[in-house]
Amino acid sequence: MHSEKLSVLIPAAKQQVFDYVADVNNFPQWATEFCHELRKDKNHYKVVSPMGELYFRIQANPDNGEINLFATPAIDGKEYLPTRVISRGEKSSEYMVDFCQPPGISEAEFKQQRASLRKELDNIKSHFEPK
Repeated sequence: MHSEKLSVLIPAAKQQVFDYVADVNNFPQWATEFCHELRKDKNHYKVVSPMGELYFRIQANPDNGEINLFATPAIDGKEYLPTRVISRGEKSSEYMVDFCQPPGISEAEFKQQRASLRKELDNIKSHFEPK
């Protein structure tokens, strides 16, 4: 099982990046490889992903910049993608992801998922770059 840390430097303050990524409504804008559709189902969100329909929620802590992304088959699933925003100066931040190869995922699938995640990190950066 592999574990990798992926990150992207973003030309925006930590709070701006945190607010953008932690807002569930922005998820389809930047998670374009994973999120084919996001919809609200009663009191819960569901995401249509390459793995099928999953319950989705974000658990965010503005004090330490942690943003945990939960996408699970069960409504109360415990597995999540741990991410974090840290300050790299007044107008710069870094968004980091701890990406682990899940059990049952082949090396080829892991590489594909990593490439998709890399694109999504670039999407977040692009959101904050001057147009």
